[in-house]
Amino acid sequence: MHDWKKCEREGFRTRDAHLLQHLARDERIKRILVVNRPVSWSEWHFRRVPKVVRHGTRIWRSNRAALTQVAEKTFCLDLFSFEVLKPLWLRRDWWFRAFQNPQTLRGIRRACRHLQIEAPVVWLWSPYPTGVIGNLGESLVVFDALDNWVQHPEIRDRRGYIAACYRLLQEKADVIFTNSKEMRDFLKTGRLEPIFIPNGVDPQRFRVKAGAPPADLRGLPRPWIGYAGKITRKMDIELLSHLAQTEPNFSFIFIGQSLNPGWFKPLRRWANVYYLGDKHYDDLPAYLAHFDICLIPYRPEVSRMMDPLKLYEYLAAGKPVVSTRLSGVEPFRDHITIADNKEGFLEGIRSYWAALRHNPDLGESLRACISPDCYWSTKARAMMDIIVFKLQDTKINRQNDDLA
Repeated sequence: MHDWKKCEREGFRTRDAHLLQHLARDERIKRILVVNRPVSWSEWHFRRVPKVVRHGTRIWRSNRAALTQVAEKTFCLDLFSFEVLKPLWLRRDWWFRAFQNPQTLRGIRRACRHLQIEAPVVWLWSPYPTGVIGNLGESLVVFDALDNWVQHPEIRDRRGYIAACYRLLQEKADVIFTNSKEMRDFLKTGRLEPIFIPNGVDPQRFRVKAGAPPADLRGLPRPWIGYAGKITRKMDIELLSHLAQTEPNFSFIFIGQSLNPGWFKPLRRWANVYYLGDKHYDDLPAYLAHFDICLIPYRPEVSRMMDPLKLYEYLAAGKPVVSTRLSGVEPFRDHITIADNKEGFLEGIRSYWAALRHNPDLGESLRACISPDCYWSTKARAMMDIIVFKLQDTKINRQNDDLA
């Protein structure tokens, strides 16, 4: 879903990136080949999208592909296409076409041969690369569904096309993981039962001493009410405007990648709203350490299937959380405030701000609700256990078919 170049630039902050890092530590895995999204000439020329990863040891490179070792067991394959008009015309759908392209498939097979990867487990985090299925001599197809792209508010152009990709995965995948129960139900078929594995966190990353606040926080009035995540149409701008207007002495601070600046624009009218830009994932703990209260202000009608990764990070940092009602926050309802309207959301913020002044140990009690079951290491090992079992089961079935 998010290729290695994006992880290099922003930090390993997404579900797929976390899992890749922990899977590489599993002794049962010999090699991981990360196939980055192909880059078209249009992207490279007009958007300056880099062709290859920046760090690592280059193994080989041609004008259409490059293989790089980025960690002990992890290798990245970068693919380049000289197509110009079709990427501009098809936009996101070009990725689906690119993964069906014979040159792309040849590049992946060449990398597998070089790394002596035979009968690989093909793992997809996006519905778009389904063109590789059946073309790599794979032993298993695994799909980890991060979000429901059919309902994603930022993907409105080809919902029918994406739905077709989901149907293909329902038909072809041997294992399907989801990060929400609703997504599990959405992908359920008579042939296959998706496996619900929620998001997680590396808690030690967020156990940091507050120290001096980052420079762009200094001087802002307290309390600091923070949001760390992508700026998208999932955010309830009407709710946030109400909060900023009602509590003009509170500072509402937003950090993260802006995917929809126009959607966020109405908030800029309020003097107590501060957008500090995107931050590298390595810098995120320092900001969370200084936030007083953290927000998950998503619109339930377009985000109900979400399991917000930020919730785990907020709690690992020991921060009180106020959220709208989403599927992924319900298991933590005894530890956070879940609001069904503007008044409830505002009351949650006010109550936490009052509690913080009388209960300095509140942060430790919140950290305690992140059990080892929530660790990314636990999630990765559980997924590998399932894959190994499935591989063994498939091998036995094939042996029985041969005997028959």
